[in-house]
Amino acid sequence: MRKLFLLATATTVVAGLIGTGCATAAHADVSLAVAAPRGAVKALTKWEPFAKYLQSKIGTPVKVIPESAKKLEASINDKTVDYALCNPVQAVMVHQMSGAKYLASLVTDTGKKFGGVIVANPKSGVTKGIQLKGKRVIGMAKAAAGGYLFQAYELKKDGLDVPAAFGSYRVIKNQDDAVLAVKAGLADAAFVRTGIVESLIAAGKMKKGDVVIVDAKSGFPQALSTTLYPEWYLVQSNKADPNAAKVKAAALALTPNSPAAKAAKIKGFDEPVNAGDTVTMMKAMKVPPFNK
Repeated sequence: MRKLFLLATATTVVAGLIGTGCATAAHADVSLAVAAPRGAVKALTKWEPFAKYLQSKIGTPVKVIPESAKKLEASINDKTVDYALCNPVQAVMVHQMSGAKYLASLVTDTGKKFGGVIVANPKSGVTKGIQLKGKRVIGMAKAAAGGYLFQAYELKKDGLDVPAAFGSYRVIKNQDDAVLAVKAGLADAAFVRTGIVESLIAAGKMKKGDVVIVDAKSGFPQALSTTLYPEWYLVQSNKADPNAAKVKAAALALTPNSPAAKAAKIKGFDEPVNAGDTVTMMKAMKVPPFNK
């Protein structure tokens, strides 16, 4: 039976969801997966309507299942999944390692690219990345795109040895929590993807001015500290699937006003964006498979 996994970045919640989800997925013809930097529950709420949309278009049952980020590459490379929604670093990994195909690029309110943000506590005195030397920094795992690599690459270009130059670097599993920890003074700075700060302000969890944007860049509608990179990709593992053309066509046909797009807070999908900038960054940071 076909599977389409919705991949979630590891959280304590994910662990429980994986166990129940995988057992159910065995009975689905297709299953759908997406990384969950803000937690598995939010990922499921966000993407289940898209799975239902795909099901209506391809005529085959689609099941949403969160899976930890650590299993992402193995799942695609071993061809135990058909499709995945994943960040550009993960997409490049599986494309390089096993020939996974880029089917489409995500389009959001800010377009087809996103970036990384470095937020700092106002009392830390940090406004420039170089000032993070000796500071307490938190972020995602070192393979994360907008939650670590984008920022680490910028700091590397500025001559800062990351994370060795920090006083400490602590991995956190939820990007919302990373920003709120900085606001509370539990860390001097944090790495998160674009859009997180604005979302927390809109939700009333913080106010503008509760954190400082480090190395703030202009010309993008959200807080930004790094170069912009391609948004998430819809990828297909390198195995034959009669649904492939239908899946891609359905993704490209998704309209901004559809229930699925509104639930995911996206505009839809477009033809895959060139991943060249991501590859350049990954090579500089020696991210697999460019670590040899």
